[in-house]
Amino acid sequence: MDEKEMYRAEMETRLLKFHDTYSELKTLMERKKDAPRDVRVEVIPQKHEKAAAHLKKLENSDQNSYQKFKKELDEMVDDIDGDLRNALAYFA
Repeated sequence: MDEKEMYRAEMETRLLKFHDTYSELKTLMERKKDAPRDVRVEVIPQKHEKAAAHLKKLENSDQNSYQKFKKELDEMVDDIDGDLRNALAYFA
């Protein structure tokens, strides 16, 4: 397995975990009806879809564009992770 395949597998796993965490978060949100303005959970599904689409582009990228896609995807995933952590800190 080369670096690109390992990275793709790692990102697929992270995105799957994000989906599971978001599902848990939705359950927690149902218990608490209000949320502060800085907890922006409504954007997480859209960000997740965008990152998943970007991962597909990465899979089809050549070696020259791979690093660019990787950097962009890392930023997207870190952003989702931050949103989830912020929301979980409030709702948990």
